[in-house]
Amino acid sequence: MNFFIEFTLIPLILVILITILEISILKAIFKTKNFKYIILLKIAEIIYFLSIINLLFFEISRFEIFFGILIFFMLSCIFFFINDFSNKKNNMKEIIVNFVFFLIDIVLMYLVMILILSNLPSM
Repeated sequence: MNFFIEFTLIPLILVILITILEISILKAIFKTKNFKYIILLKIAEIIYFLSIINLLFFEISRFEIFFGILIFFMLSCIFFFINDFSNKKNNMKEIIVNFVFFLIDIVLMYLVMILILSNLPSM
């Protein structure tokens, strides 16, 4: 039970709190109305978190499945960026703000992966 609380429940609560913070920042400062990119990124971050836990404690073959799903969510987010820009559903300011948040999330996920894998013992 202690493992469950430390490695799944507490980080999941932190992800939810950070999501609320991000959405409130987007609403207050940037006056953004469209949050589908943030929702897709948060789903991708949860899958990424589950894949890292899976890599550390379980079989590595499942990690490839989670990583494939993560790539799918990121590509779908890029597709929504291009689609909304071509259909002019969002103005340029909203697309730039959401794209910056998208890039920041990708860089942070990559840095977390490097930090976790660098601390693993070599075989």
